[in-house]
Amino acid sequence: MTAAGKRAAVHAAIAAGALALVGVMYAELASLWVAGQTVQRAGPGPAAAAPAVSPQLRWRLPAAMAAGGFVLVLLGEWALSRWRAPVAPAAEPAGRDFDREAEEKIQQLLREAEGRPDTKTGGPAGPAAP
Repeated sequence: MTAAGKRAAVHAAIAAGALALVGVMYAELASLWVAGQTVQRAGPGPAAAAPAVSPQLRWRLPAAMAAGGFVLVLLGEWALSRWRAPVAPAAEPAGRDFDREAEEKIQQLLREAEGRPDTKTGGPAGPAAP
């Protein structure tokens, strides 16, 4: 897995965990709201108790929010990676070998230096003529 893929997975997992927690809170709020409701009857008798919240709501809501958040963050990270895609490097000039050229230049300079005496220090040919 690439570094970008790992980063996207970590961000998506964090978002999924946070949204699952929010989903649990929403499910609890829904159960509190349903428990506070009374069902009106069409007669002189007392009102019936509110129906219980389905146990499926307690796990489906957090799971759906976590899955949706995970997918949303992955899509966002993918789009961001496409937007920030690196630009392809420019093509190098073809056929130039700088190492070979430098070596040839050094060899040429060495041949020239060996072929003529050093006029400043007297070199191998003796002191420079006046």
